[in-house]
Amino acid sequence: MTIPRYSREDRVGAVNRLLRVISTTGRSFFRRGDNVAYMEVDARGRIWFVDAYTRKRIYTHYNLGWRGFTEGGTLQFLVKHLRDFIQVGKPLPAGELGPWPGWFCGGDLWGYGADMAIVRKEAADLGITEQLSEAANRVPTHKELVEMIDREGGDREKD
Repeated sequence: MTIPRYSREDRVGAVNRLLRVISTTGRSFFRRGDNVAYMEVDARGRIWFVDAYTRKRIYTHYNLGWRGFTEGGTLQFLVKHLRDFIQVGKPLPAGELGPWPGWFCGGDLWGYGADMAIVRKEAADLGITEQLSEAANRVPTHKELVEMIDREGGDREKD
């Protein structure tokens, strides 16, 4: 299935809508009080994340620590994928938002329970995640998860 090409401004809008959905469901990640995190592109085309807690603008292309980012490593990884979607229109891999196998954090990596289906549906509707057929929408195997971690340069113990 071909994902329609959107302008960068449209992609920023789609990402910010997804961040609002994430902030209003489950454990309310990307929200602190009335503040909701968002992403923006400056006049020079650089992509920034604005943290809901610190209200700091964080340049998303730094590879090391993001000063002022309060959401943790799992969500920083998500923000990097959202940055790539904004920059070049590359959708997130379909399994990025789950479903996860039961042996992996009890199948609920974010602790969002049934609300994770809402997040996945919104991401798919906005064109942020790859579209899969029902047959392909399955839980990845352990080997596939290890390969995803290796592709992203994650640290893990070698078998």
